[in-house]
Amino acid sequence: MPDRFLVTEELVGSNAPNGYDDEVYIGKILRVYTKSHFLDHVMRDTGGHVQEILHYKLICLNHLIDVVSYYPPDAEILPRGEALSTREGWIQ
Repeated sequence: MPDRFLVTEELVGSNAPNGYDDEVYIGKILRVYTKSHFLDHVMRDTGGHVQEILHYKLICLNHLIDVVSYYPPDAEILPRGEALSTREGWIQ
C-alpha cells in the first residue's frame, strides 16, 4: 500500500470543537494515532494489508493533514529563516 493522505478543513475535521471522543492519539501539533476513524476506514476499505498501518495527523492553522503509511515519516525541523524550495520560487 502506498502512503495515503487526506486534507480536511480544520473546522469540520476531528480537531473540531465537537470532534471525536473515541479516537486515541498522542501529541498536539503532530499526532500519532492508535485508534481513529480514518485508520478504521483505510483498514476496512482498502484491504490486503501485510503489516501494521501507522496514522499521523499534522494540525495546521486552517487544515488537518492525515497520513497513513506502513513506515514512520522522515521529518526535519529547519533552522529559523532557512528557505524552502518550491516550483514557484522560495518560501521564507
